[in-house]
Amino acid sequence: MRTVEPSPPLIEGRDLTKRFKVPTGTLLAVDHVSLSIQPGEVVGLVGESGSGKSTLARMLLRLTPLNEGEIQFEGRPLLQLRGRALQEIRRRMQIVFQDPFSSFDPRMTVGQSVAEGLSFLPRGRRRARVAELLELVGLSPDQRDRYPHEFSGGQRQRLAIARALGPGPRFVIADEPVSALDISIQAQILNLFRGLQRQLGLTYLFVGHDLAVIHHIADRVMVMYRGRVVEEAQKTALFARPHHPYTQLLLASAVEVVGLSSKTGAGGGAQEGEQITRGCAFAPRCPLADSGCRDAPPPLREVQPGHRAACFKAEQAAAQMGVGIREEG
Repeated sequence: MRTVEPSPPLIEGRDLTKRFKVPTGTLLAVDHVSLSIQPGEVVGLVGESGSGKSTLARMLLRLTPLNEGEIQFEGRPLLQLRGRALQEIRRRMQIVFQDPFSSFDPRMTVGQSVAEGLSFLPRGRRRARVAELLELVGLSPDQRDRYPHEFSGGQRQRLAIARALGPGPRFVIADEPVSALDISIQAQILNLFRGLQRQLGLTYLFVGHDLAVIHHIADRVMVMYRGRVVEEAQKTALFARPHHPYTQLLLASAVEVVGLSSKTGAGGGAQEGEQITRGCAFAPRCPLADSGCRDAPPPLREVQPGHRAACFKAEQAAAQMGVGIREEG
């Protein structure tokens, strides 16, 4: 029988590190993170504010410079590309931000804004392409001559998505794209993302702090805490049996969402203090932490096939929690 080889990653980052100068010294915002995303995959990157998830996402697009690490996109070393080669590959990597209103020039019509990324097309083709993009995201081409303030929040996010799709990307980062929207509108935008992913064969990195949103959209989930990935697994496995106490805390905040139920076992522990420079960064808040957790950072290790956690007590944490969040029929 013929063996089918797995496809190579669309984008891959190795030991990605970012430091920022702060008044008290240096903040390690992203701490030697590695990730790999397959073509057509939807990866959810979740964590609370300040975890480093948005910084990591921007690093992948070279919007934020790296201090250390390597990035490959479509098998090419992204950090070594310059000039036209970099411009061409950036057309295949786009981002949708949290606040679409601030990313639009209020003096430009939405048609002009959506057309900004279409300079590679002949001038006569751009107007037709804008119309195609507006229809693709559920808006009318007749709305192209209106201005951003004439649209609702959900409509502006649709416009932001249309603009990102203009160059024909393969990889799209969605950075908290629904957090400012009402719950009912959130569901519509998430369904739009999913429909576009199937229709266009897109690959997503979906950044968020709300696990309920990530549950709706992602195939695989990566959990970040203080610049490190602390857990990573397929969505079903991670939600059903999380192995890191921090993931369990995030799950506890998602249980009121319709269709989810939970039995959680992790408590809040101590409040966050200054950045941890050695040991597990979550140890001050972790109900299971002991002196060993504070002496050395736990490696991100496989605790189940395809399921990794950075916790010395991952098995104990999973057993104590019992059943995590599950989908109900």
